[in-house]
Amino acid sequence: DFFATVQLDADVPTIMMISSFDGTKNSSILHVFDAFESLVNEGVGAQMVFIGGEGNFFKKMVERGESLNRIARKSVVAFTGPVFDAYKLLKNASIVIGVGRSAFEGMIFKKPTIIVGANGYSGLVTEETIPDLGYYNFSGRNQKQLVQPGKLTDVVKQLLADPELCEVSGRVGKDFILQEIDVAKGISRIEKMYRDNLKQPDAWFRAMQWLSVAKIMVPIWRDNWWHTLGMPIKRMLGLVK
Repeated sequence: DFFATVQLDADVPTIMMISSFDGTKNSSILHVFDAFESLVNEGVGAQMVFIGGEGNFFKKMVERGESLNRIARKSVVAFTGPVFDAYKLLKNASIVIGVGRSAFEGMIFKKPTIIVGANGYSGLVTEETIPDLGYYNFSGRNQKQLVQPGKLTDVVKQLLADPELCEVSGRVGKDFILQEIDVAKGISRIEKMYRDNLKQPDAWFRAMQWLSVAKIMVPIWRDNWWHTLGMPIKRMLGLVK
């Protein structure tokens, strides 16, 4: 019994997040914890599970979680630490928060999935948001500005109060994974791309290919040129040996 293991209530809506606890994910974890803490302070009936993690930052977050549990006078947040096949735990979630692969794993379980990146809340997976979220590979990089945790708190409350929105978000996410991420579908599309490229292209296509190569290579050539020019000058100035 998963909920018994983490000492939480199986009848309470559960938010889950799979994440490593290192420098690249610290800001998103803090953002999620702050948002969840607001839910607890508002008396919203929900609980949180952070899946994975080790190290000093992980220990600090566990201590913060224990403090929140004492304030709430019950267990409302749990940390699993390292877990083998962590994605399997997401089937117990009411809402999944994550980026990249962990978001995909929530989506394939047909869970309403929220993307939270380095700048905070980046979007709930819906028909309207999925083109933008997908373009950035559900990494959260679509959000260019820092977002306050209150936005995530509001979205979670909206989901908890609206089962239909949860169902729609879950269905959109699962359909996307089956259509765009599924290996069998991907192989057929890649094969078609290779076969199309084997055909004799026209002059316009060739010109566009070279323009594409130039667009990629110009910054590299520029950096190499500056490096080649700059090294003798730095040696003259004694900046490098």
